[in-house]
Amino acid sequence: MTNKYFKYFIFLLPIILIINCSDIFDSEDNQEGLENTYNYTAFDSTGRKIVTGTLELQFTKLDSVDKERISGSWSFSAANDSGIPQAMLGEGELIGEWHQDTRLWLNLHPNMMDNNVFLDGNLENEKYTGEWSYATFAGVINYGTFEASKK
Repeated sequence: MTNKYFKYFIFLLPIILIINCSDIFDSEDNQEGLENTYNYTAFDSTGRKIVTGTLELQFTKLDSVDKERISGSWSFSAANDSGIPQAMLGEGELIGEWHQDTRLWLNLHPNMMDNNVFLDGNLENEKYTGEWSYATFAGVINYGTFEASKK
């Protein structure tokens, strides 16, 4: 009797391995091409345009069904000469997290404890809108709104 089950096990083992391996390769393929470029515009607290540029976002699925890790880069320049925080200008790497209920949070200076710019908003229909904040050890010292549309 044991020999009979052993034959079934030997027969089914390669099939199980093939199915499991194909799932791994499919999930890697699904992550390719998920980099997205967005045209970005930031406004100060009075609604005046102060910064323009681009966001490059790379989405990576986490083990959790409803969250994705974000990595990427940003490149911003001043839209006018109003006292824009220097932390909002130039280029750099970013990190963040996207909850599939549309909430997307980004940190434009992930390696700094001070002098940070955060973007917090909704990502829907290829448009990312919300609020930016410039924070130091003293707390949030400047803020406004932003919008970014997928290229």
